[in-house]
Amino acid sequence: DAVERRGDASVLVIANEGRFWSNGMDLKFIDAHEGEALKAHSSSVNKLLARLCCFPLPTVAAFCGHWCATGAMMGLAVDYRVMS
Repeated sequence: DAVERRGDASVLVIANEGRFWSNGMDLKFIDAHEGEALKAHSSSVNKLLARLCCFPLPTVAAFCGHWCATGAMMGLAVDYRVMS
């Protein structure tokens, strides 16, 4: 939302530090929740991925390291990927 509100933004760049872009969802969190809480979490993740797919500005992910599971889905949701 903040990026969209800025009048001077022309691209959204998502980057990381360290050895991993993303190892996916927190499976301990998933295992500790069920029912409506888990459904709400899954819905939030799906909304985030859809938001990236449909973002009104070009999106770029600058990957450093491994990415898998939901992190890979997030990486595929952006328009451009740069990897090292």
